[in-house]
Amino acid sequence: MIAFEQLKRLAENNVSQGGEPEIWLNFSDKKNDYMIIAFSGKCSFQRCSTQGRKPYDGSGEFFYKSLDELYETETVDGILLKRDWDKITDIWSLDMDIELA
Repeated sequence: MIAFEQLKRLAENNVSQGGEPEIWLNFSDKKNDYMIIAFSGKCSFQRCSTQGRKPYDGSGEFFYKSLDELYETETVDGILLKRDWDKITDIWSLDMDIELA
């Protein structure tokens, strides 16, 4: 699995080139997908609705000053990336090449 620091460098590089990468996460103990979006000067984290689920059960975006702040802060559904990183079963982005090995 990619380390947080590696992911952070990829996201920050993408942002420095004008991008706003969306990074999707699945956790072994959660039924929904989650997404990080990196922006210049901030990032967001949110629960995304499971495909086809009605009514929509996404959380909306929660904003953080940096990816480091997000990593250290408990967020939606009790996720704390610092503690829960090893529970990630899948991580992907259409905006960046992520090596999972």
